[in-house]
Amino acid sequence: MNKNKVLKILIIIVSIIILCILINTIRKFIIISKLQNELSEYSKSTNYYTKTTIIDNEQNKVIMEYYKKDNKQMVKIQKMENNSLATTLMYDNGSTVNIYLETEQQKVAKIDSGMNINVNLYNHLESYNSWNTFCNCFLANIKSENVDGNDCYVIKNFNSLTSLPEKSKIYVNKENGLLIKSIEESQTTNKTYEFRKC
Repeated sequence: MNKNKVLKILIIIVSIIILCILINTIRKFIIISKLQNELSEYSKSTNYYTKTTIIDNEQNKVIMEYYKKDNKQMVKIQKMENNSLATTLMYDNGSTVNIYLETEQQKVAKIDSGMNINVNLYNHLESYNSWNTFCNCFLANIKSENVDGNDCYVIKNFNSLTSLPEKSKIYVNKENGLLIKSIEESQTTNKTYEFRKC
C-alpha cells in the first residue's frame, strides 16, 4: 500500500471521529439548552411548594419544605442527626421574618429577626452564555433514566455555575428542567415540587 492511500484512509477515519464527537456535542447542547429554557418558566412562579430531602453517608437526614405565595414565604427545616431532631421554622409575611427553633432541649422564637429568606428555584445547568454551555457539553455525559415516575436526564461532568462536575450527578426532569435528584460525594438530595396558578 502506498503512503498516500494510507494517509487518505487515516484522514477519513479521523474526520469521521471528529464529526461523531461534534454531532454528539451538538445533541447534548440542544438537550441542555431546552432544559434551561423550560426551567426559566418555572423560576418566575410566585405560588409553589418544594420539598428537599438530603441524606448523607452517615444516614443523617435534613428535610426542607418551602412555601411561597406572592411576597409571603415559609421554610420548615427538620434535621435528624445522631437520633436528635431539630426543627427550624422561618416565616416571612412580606415585611418581617420570624424564626422559631425547637430542639429536644429548648424552644426559641426570634420575632422580626431582620433576616431574609432566600430560597429559589436554581438552574443547576446554568452557564455564563451559550458558548460556555456548548463547551461544557463536550465532556458532559447525558443519559435517560426514570426516577420516581419522572422521565429524567442523568447529567454528569457538566461544568455549571452551581455544581462540581467531577463529583456530582444530577437528575433533571425532561419536561420542565427541574432538578429531581442529585448525588454528590457524601450526600443524596431528592426534590419534589408543586406549582399553583392562583
